[in-house]
Amino acid sequence: MFRFAHTIMKTRWEKLAEILSTSKRFSIEQLPSQHCAVSKQVRPPSPAFAWLKCEAEEDEEYHNVLRKADTAFGVENRYVRLSVVNSRDDFDLLLQTLQDLVSKHRSIVDGVMSL
Repeated sequence: MFRFAHTIMKTRWEKLAEILSTSKRFSIEQLPSQHCAVSKQVRPPSPAFAWLKCEAEEDEEYHNVLRKADTAFGVENRYVRLSVVNSRDDFDLLLQTLQDLVSKHRSIVDGVMSL
């Protein structure tokens, strides 16, 4: 069961990182690998939640990009907490939303740069 859950979470984090790696507007925290007491190996982390940060300080509505910001956790409203443990359908929808946002922002930037 542990291997199954770890594989799912690892894959989900890889997909998140892949989508956001091309974005200048959004980022997720980079966590160091740590020793896993169960597997007895050093593994990259795969927590249940990801903190998505909007890097565009000039964007006054950044906290509305995905949903209400998580100020209840004591973080700036430039951060949104994303659940990585949702159902497959919900997670796939999250990935599609992120991909659309990243692509939309990239096409806007490309359009401005070509002027």
